Amino acid sequence: MIEHHLDGILAGKDIFLVGVNVDNNNKIVVHIDTPEGISIDDCVRVSRELEGKLDREREDFALEVWDLPTLVAHEAYPGHHTEYSIKEQHLYRQKNQVEHSIRLSGTPSALVAEGIATNALQVVASQDDIASIFYRCYEAAGLPRDDAARAPDFVAASSTLKRVFDNQALLFCRDGVSEDEVIAYGLRHSLNDEAWERHRVQNLKDPLSRSYGYTYTLGCDLVAAFLDASPDRTQAFARLLSEPLTPGQIQREIKM
Repeated sequence: MIEHHLDGILAGKDIFLVGVNVDNNNKIVVHIDTPEGISIDDCVRVSRELEGKLDREREDFALEVWDLPTLVAHEAYPGHHTEYSIKEQHLYRQKNQVEHSIRLSGTPSALVAEGIATNALQVVASQDDIASIFYRCYEAAGLPRDDAARAPDFVAASSTLKRVFDNQALLFCRDGVSEDEVIAYGLRHSLNDEAWERHRVQNLKDPLSRSYGYTYTLGCDLVAAFLDASPDRTQAFARLLSEPLTPGQIQREIKM
């Protein structure tokens, strides 16, 4: 149903649908893009049009906009889409390094890629820039200005909770605790509801999902340390986007 609505919304526009996810709490995450890269205005416009087509009496969907700047930076510019495009052109098309024509999950390159994406917004925007983006997003969505003022602090605070899933994976897979204990741990430390924590347990049962979770937290730490250790953060980030650096190479440069 969501895809059907989006087909109509995107018809005639230079925007294409990358993917749609609806979790157990009915939170919709829509990934869209354009050949030139998606803009915040595009994201807000599609979000508002989609919300207008949903029947709130039948299905209580929630559209997440509070962390839109981070999402755009992570998935598009200067995160995943930017890295993949640069490396495809530079390493595959120009240097014929065919191993860079594909992206594999659960590999060292995936850890670096998620590290790039999770640090992307802070590399290209100052805190004042990020606050201004939030104000624009919230204003366009008709949300209170006070909420926009609190959003950056909320994002920073919630980012520390991402490690809870790492701990749950260790509890479940290494220590062999029960599903109920894993759920209780998440309820206490992640501040999520029970439906979301049960969804997490299902992810823990999937070997690929539970292992991939570490690429976000460990990758974020690795790339952040690399950027902090570099005299020029922008140049260091440009290297990550264009060079096939491995986690081991990055660690060695941090220690130099």
